Amino acid sequence: MGVVIDGERCTGCPRAQDPPCVRACPGDVLQRVEGKVGCRSPGECWDCAACLKACPHGAAALVLPLTLGGGAGVRLMARSRADVTEWSLEWPDGRQETFVTHTRERR
Repeated sequence: MGVVIDGERCTGCPRAQDPPCVRACPGDVLQRVEGKVGCRSPGECWDCAACLKACPHGAAALVLPLTLGGGAGVRLMARSRADVTEWSLEWPDGRQETFVTHTRERR
């Protein structure tokens, strides 16, 4: 399905030479154009979610296929912090579900 960028949330990270999401993309399918980030070739997106975790504004989302999302149009989003990543699923009807994964060993 590929990544989608919310144009209202995306700032294009103007102070960065390359936005964090563009740098994180192993498939090199994201680019900044006219101050915003977009996917130049959605069919080549690996669905790896690296850009979701890298975006400081939560503007990147993956539209999950029917078999993974349990319904058409389910979006997966992420917010990374120093020690956790908060994953959110958002259904077209507005329902949301959140999961937290720890990115560093807790002591």
